[in-house]
Amino acid sequence: MSEDDKILIRQIEEEVRRERYLKLWQQYGAYLVGGVVAIVAVIGGWQWYTAYRLDRAQTAGAQFSEALERLGANKKDAGVKALEQIAQRGSPAYAVLAKLRLAGEHREAGETDKALELYQEVAKNSAADRYLSSFAELQIASLKLDTASWTELENRLKPLIEADAPWRFSARELLGLAAYKNQKWNEAREAYSALLTAEGVPGALRQRAQLALAMIAREEDAAGGGKKDAGAKKDTGDAGSAGDALKKANSADESDAPAAKDKAASVAGGPSGTGTAGAVKNDASTATATFGSGGTAAAGDEQKAGAVESGQGDGAAANPAAGEGAGGKNDAETGK
Repeated sequence: MSEDDKILIRQIEEEVRRERYLKLWQQYGAYLVGGVVAIVAVIGGWQWYTAYRLDRAQTAGAQFSEALERLGANKKDAGVKALEQIAQRGSPAYAVLAKLRLAGEHREAGETDKALELYQEVAKNSAADRYLSSFAELQIASLKLDTASWTELENRLKPLIEADAPWRFSARELLGLAAYKNQKWNEAREAYSALLTAEGVPGALRQRAQLALAMIAREEDAAGGGKKDAGAKKDTGDAGSAGDALKKANSADESDAPAAKDKAASVAGGPSGTGTAGAVKNDASTATATFGSGGTAAAGDEQKAGAVESGQGDGAAANPAAGEGAGGKNDAETGK
């Protein structure tokens, strides 16, 4: 075959390939262009959405901090109004924090029904961080301590005392208190005894558990009818002293659980962490319930609740938008 023939054959093959590619482009070119445009649109849309969430969370964080500052500056009406707006229209994480703070304000004002309503909203919110929803459940049980039946309180608190529950120590103490008030001595003894043997229990809570066990023993002895009138009077005085000791032990809670003040800040990712800490002003150290006639037992002493920031609390100050997720570590009660 001559050289000219070879050149002619190559030209023919190239023309066939060109026509084949042109046909493929005419058939599938529109789909290819559409796919490229779709990919670019998805990437651009995701970047816009991320920036939007970040901006929204930063704005909500500033509004939340401003609301707390108003409360601290004795501008309660303005602060409550701002919190109500955040609870209704704020980002999910800050809405939860606003509801918790509002519930605390209503509780301090003696408006139990309004506080219960807000706590129940947080407890039923499946998107809320587990630390906060469990905290709300604990507060509901605390508020219902004097009105709910033993069965209702037991059913509400049982899930909160599981090994991985963030407020398990507080819940177990409240369970023991509920049993005591309903004269369920075995259940009360079991709850308080578990606090003496568990690891990581705060010192003040452990001390209250010891005093509670002593009071339970006295109640059982008195119920046995084996004491004379004089002895019974002495026991009453002893029980009052034990109650006073419980009250003194309870007053030391703030030194045992300072980290609980910041547990909510890391969830929502406040601008500085200090403003959002007030979101749980009504936290475990203030959720108290009357114990007997002489003292009080706090509903919580848990430690290191700031560990929330590893889950939903992606939204620390550097990235508050991520605070709308769910999750969080479950070792908040490691104790000091």
